[in-house]
Amino acid sequence: MSILRKDVNKVLIKIKKGDEESKNVLFEKTYNHLKSIAYPYVRNKADVEDVLIEAYLRIFQYVATFDPNKDGYNWMCKIVQNVARDWDKNFFQSVSLEDAEQNGAIIEMEEMIATQDEVQRLLQPYSERDRKMMYLRFWENRTIEEIARSLEMKKSNVHKRISKILKEILQKEKNQVEK
Repeated sequence: MSILRKDVNKVLIKIKKGDEESKNVLFEKTYNHLKSIAYPYVRNKADVEDVLIEAYLRIFQYVATFDPNKDGYNWMCKIVQNVARDWDKNFFQSVSLEDAEQNGAIIEMEEMIATQDEVQRLLQPYSERDRKMMYLRFWENRTIEEIARSLEMKKSNVHKRISKILKEILQKEKNQVEK
């Protein structure tokens, strides 16, 4: 059960009854929350807003199916997740394992897994916060500003720490190559 259940359910009931102004209220109350729900599901982070627009259109289209005895916010979250998944399916082509094997993509996938394993090994001595910082920067392609906000740090500290970690890792790799 979500914290927003009570408020969202009231607004969804008003929309269900035909109150057009309640659509704006719902948007204002839930947009930032739903944005954080959509973010991990889309590959291209610039598509998050497009996904949310589509999700709100579906929410308004299917509001008649909403059950007021259930959690409306969770219902909306599920719609956002489904839209985000559909969005990626429409814009990113998936390949079956059989086709990938024929095209040599399996070898690339094995190399990618080996690289990820090596990166995890290199980051293991660092703190959880440092590993999170590196993950956000290089796997989720977040900006320094976004990382600073999510980890409640100053941008300059995030930048310095990432730079230092990269320098240390490169030095370790250089030392191993020389041995």
